Amino acid sequence: MNRLLPESRIASFFSRWPLSHWGTLPIAAVVLITYFPALSIGFWMDDYIAIDAAGRLSGLSYLLKFFDPRLQRLWYRPMIGMQWKIEYLIFRGDPVWYHLVQVVIHLVISVLLYGLVARVTKKWRVGLVAALLYAPLSLTSMAIYWPSVHDPLAGVFYLLSILLWMDHLESGSRLKGGLAFLAFMGALLTKEVSITLPAMLFLADRIIVKKPASWMVLVKRYIAFIPALAIYAASQWIVISRSEFTGQIGYRLGAQNLYVFVKFLSFLAYPWDADETFRYVWLGGVCLLFLYGCLRRDRRLLFLGAAAVLPVIIVAPIPPHLFNPRYLYLPLMASAVGFGLLLDLVIRVGQRYKWVGIRVAMSLLIMIVGLVGSSTIAEQVTNFGGFIRQIRLQFRPIYQVHPSFAPDTYLYFFDTPLQTLDISGLMFLRYGPNVTVGGVDLNRADELRQHNTAYVYYLGDENEFREQRVEKDVTFQITPVLPAQFQDSIALERVEIASAKIKPGDALVLILYWRADANVGQDYTVFAHLVNSQQQIAASSDSQPRRGLSPTSTWSAGRVQPDGIVIPLDSSVDPGIYSVELGLYDFASMRRLAIVDKNGVSVADKIAVGPIYVGE
Repeated sequence: MNRLLPESRIASFFSRWPLSHWGTLPIAAVVLITYFPALSIGFWMDDYIAIDAAGRLSGLSYLLKFFDPRLQRLWYRPMIGMQWKIEYLIFRGDPVWYHLVQVVIHLVISVLLYGLVARVTKKWRVGLVAALLYAPLSLTSMAIYWPSVHDPLAGVFYLLSILLWMDHLESGSRLKGGLAFLAFMGALLTKEVSITLPAMLFLADRIIVKKPASWMVLVKRYIAFIPALAIYAASQWIVISRSEFTGQIGYRLGAQNLYVFVKFLSFLAYPWDADETFRYVWLGGVCLLFLYGCLRRDRRLLFLGAAAVLPVIIVAPIPPHLFNPRYLYLPLMASAVGFGLLLDLVIRVGQRYKWVGIRVAMSLLIMIVGLVGSSTIAEQVTNFGGFIRQIRLQFRPIYQVHPSFAPDTYLYFFDTPLQTLDISGLMFLRYGPNVTVGGVDLNRADELRQHNTAYVYYLGDENEFREQRVEKDVTFQITPVLPAQFQDSIALERVEIASAKIKPGDALVLILYWRADANVGQDYTVFAHLVNSQQQIAASSDSQPRRGLSPTSTWSAGRVQPDGIVIPLDSSVDPGIYSVELGLYDFASMRRLAIVDKNGVSVADKIAVGPIYVGE
């Protein structure tokens, strides 16, 4: 029996199904060894948002949260919600399993890539090399060791759709065609880049399979994709048009897109660590090779180029400061295939001229690239894991003071290292659903005293958490009455005080709820002064809203803008009855904004809130 299968037999094997071939074993070994350190990272950022929803919501409420486009805050990606719900039902709050699922998904993609390339090229060696280069590619590593990143799941659906569609075209099986369409829908509902999939299916039809078909047949074959894309586009538009978060990030069309596009292409051309100049020079060489292949009418090269470029066009509108190679998770497969073809060409040239050492050299090169990639990823994972552990440690003082909370406890956070949605998931994993979380970054009006118990948390001078329990029954007067209309279309709608009884050395904590009736022309500073009966300032806080994180010039008309105010009291502050004076001023001129009545007549330049009791 031959120890090695003839290449023709292997190609025939791959034309049926690649998953049981021995080549999957080295791919699996590379993926599992490379990403084993990721299992100990824990959750981070969007992971907490996903598990918070999966744990707190159920049934119809959960389905609406992910399938109703009006409830999305950034993009329309309902399949991610389904993945997290299934995982939560199985794994609960253990992050190890979520990381393992992400690694296994990457393994599946690497094996699918192996099979697809071997099938298209009829060369198992090219598929295996491409998969072994792609599996430990450090540029895509964040997409694997961060469980809430959507690209790997989208990639599985993407490749499955292409494989099943090619089976459908070759065999005429309607079942395969239906499964390919379902995989397309799965990809589409996971990541926006999947809108390129119909184009790739058409290119696979015309370039790879190449069965004769009239235009009428082609129209019938692909017409089902049009309504699916139209409905998806409408859903996505609803999300984008309603989401303030999308606008803040700055997705837009402009000259910057060309810069981002070319930068992405440079990483595709050389997907390893390198000097930026080298990348662009290498990109120029790749473009010349691609042009040469097109002139020779190499259709497979055209398919490969489309697989690389089409997804990049979709991600190019991101602003330059958000550039991240992990967005190339899908198109980098084409890069790996390109290098696989190049290495295969070198091997074939070596065989032709009987260069005995060429196979050994190429094998060693692949091993070195894999080892370097694995070591680089291990270092990235270690650094990333250490960083997020430091962030989580900042919440340890809360856990130490409160091993548990009473039912219906509300925790409200001012401008912390994590956004409030992340903290909600963090607290859910620690305390369960009886503890809910709010914060100034949610842009909503909260009622702290609607809960059984409430605490406000803010950062001290050394970035440590400070806590103030919300006084259940507190009464105070506000003059002029709220809502108060300031100049430049700014209104103060409500003021909430955590406690009106403060000890010297503690802090007075307030939440101001602002609203802009129109776009504000400039940035104003909020002043909050604690004054005694002689109008002397005992303590104060002056800053732009949310410590400068939410300047008034960025406010959206009609949206509530919470602002957490902390007025630290020195231990020398005399006991007594005080009030707080609030308002806005232009820092450059020190001119205060006037409060006006309905006729536009100035009635005051500050709002007084009191009484505030200072004492033991």
